[in-house]
Amino acid sequence: MVDYNYYDYSLDMWSTGAMFASMVNHVFIQIFKKEPFFMGDSNRDQLVKICQVLGTDGLFKYLKKYNLKLDDDFYKMIGKHTAKPWSKFIKPDNQSLCS
Repeated sequence: MVDYNYYDYSLDMWSTGAMFASMVNHVFIQIFKKEPFFMGDSNRDQLVKICQVLGTDGLFKYLKKYNLKLDDDFYKMIGKHTAKPWSKFIKPDNQSLCS
C-alpha cells in the first residue's frame, strides 16, 4: 500500500492478522455490527480506512523506519488520526458480546 518493495517479517505479521480477521469476520460482524471492518475501494482508500481506526502514528513510524515517502496528495488523503479505542465500537446492541 505504501510501495515498499522489500520483504520482511512485518508483512507476514500484517498478513496473518488480516487473514485471521477475514476468517473470523462473521464474529466481527456480530460483535461490532460492521462489515467488513476496513473496506476500501482502492489501495489508497484502504490505507485511509485503516488509519481512521488504527491511527496514523504507526504508519508514520513505519514510513520513517524504512525511509519511505508518500506523495503529498496521499498525505492529504490520510490526514492525522489517533487510534480509536476498541470500546468505541461497543454499542448497546453488542454490549453482551464484549468484555
